[in-house]
Amino acid sequence: MGGRTPRPLVFWACLLLACVAGPAAAQDETRAVWVVRYSLASIGSVDRVVEIATQMNLNTLLVQVRGRGDAYFPSDLAPRAEELESMPREYDPLMRIIERAHAQNLEVHAWINVYLVWSAGRQPRSQLHVVNAHPDWIAVRSDGRKLVEMVPEEFQEEKVEGMYLAPGNPDVRRHLREVVREIVTHYPVDGIHLDYVRNPEPDVGYDAGTRTAFMREFGIDPARFAFSPFFSCRPSMRRWPGPSGSRRSRRFHRMGPRSHLRGAGTSGACR
Repeated sequence: MGGRTPRPLVFWACLLLACVAGPAAAQDETRAVWVVRYSLASIGSVDRVVEIATQMNLNTLLVQVRGRGDAYFPSDLAPRAEELESMPREYDPLMRIIERAHAQNLEVHAWINVYLVWSAGRQPRSQLHVVNAHPDWIAVRSDGRKLVEMVPEEFQEEKVEGMYLAPGNPDVRRHLREVVREIVTHYPVDGIHLDYVRNPEPDVGYDAGTRTAFMREFGIDPARFAFSPFFSCRPSMRRWPGPSGSRRSRRFHRMGPRSHLRGAGTSGACR
């Protein structure tokens, strides 16, 4: 949840992406770990991440720099993460971990939560946050209700972990491209790692823009079958990453000549 107290050093699901290999491992083998955003909350924690990764013979860090529509680096597009409020404004967690990691021959990939922009609960404090600045960008349920209008108890009852952007909204897609562009333009990251490229459940994703985009791609308006027990395509609304996914990926690739594009698998864990 946004505003959550920073944890000590955390390697999320340590070795989830790859096993630790010995000295004989091939040079092109990726031995990576997810570095959760709370591990960036202090200089000491960042340095400890790099120290442990080196000791474990890893070669890649997937560093969460956008967790809930915020930024763990100076940004013109998203507010500074609330977990960094106790740190000096000049503290730049992303640059710090890049400098320390590259000095140890570790790659750093910027891990971005794409559509999930806030956890269920209180609203973000910053008026610059997308939930406050652009409530019209937030996803809509099949009954026409916006996630931004729901109260915390409803999120819990519906088992929706928070507020998601509407993937078919052109302004949302433009904003996300600019977020990636900002990172690859200002930081020597070795890759971009995309997570939460989905809707939270089949009954979310029914704003006008997303419905139109889905209809153009599949030839059917999903709202026609939203409440049908026979609609076998409803789960695809949850997994559908939005219109023109392959074209969006190519745009991301063109933003940085050094950067690789990765995607996380769908998981029930809330990161």
